[in-house]
Amino acid sequence: MLPEQRNFEEAFKLSLAIALEKLKDVSCIKTLAENAGGKIKPDEEKVIQLGYLNKFVEVSWPDISVYPELPPREKLLILHYLVQCTYLSSRDLTTGKLISYQELPAGLIYFPVFMKRAITPLEKYFSKKAGTLTKAGEILGGIRASYGDESITIKALPRVPVSFILWFGDEEFEPAGNILFDASIIKYLPEEDVTILSEVLTWTLVKIVM
Repeated sequence: MLPEQRNFEEAFKLSLAIALEKLKDVSCIKTLAENAGGKIKPDEEKVIQLGYLNKFVEVSWPDISVYPELPPREKLLILHYLVQCTYLSSRDLTTGKLISYQELPAGLIYFPVFMKRAITPLEKYFSKKAGTLTKAGEILGGIRASYGDESITIKALPRVPVSFILWFGDEEFEPAGNILFDASIIKYLPEEDVTILSEVLTWTLVKIVM
């Protein structure tokens, strides 16, 4: 195993352990479900049902298991979202104001990675055929928006809408894409998770049209 891989796995395990420990201390699962925009599973008071990419995931206590099984980084993303929601109220904090990744507290530092992992594949696979992005997005429950030449807003998590935007370009300008977020996103997810969520969303959209 390369040193970089070892460091990543160790960091992941630590992040997962911290998230699990914080969620084990939750005193009222019903309140957490309300804060996260989820709900308690009928007849199971210790299971939260949470919308994720147009489907439901379930998080159960006291073992803090996630069903159905997700890739490790997506599981951690779900848990981080719930951890963040333990500190918030049940009121939906989304503002309707869009911001770019660069406007996040450390966004300028990590933007090159975000660009490579999320925006570049968006441009590559969707900028040459109008309508493809919105059709794929609607399969994920997205709603067409009016930004750029084509755009769609997908509610990735109950309090986390993500907008995908394309400009098809012309003789003067190359095609371009962007991913924008509600200004409240930093309350719900750390920057690294914003990158992971955007990458997962982009490639989920790509797989729909492949």
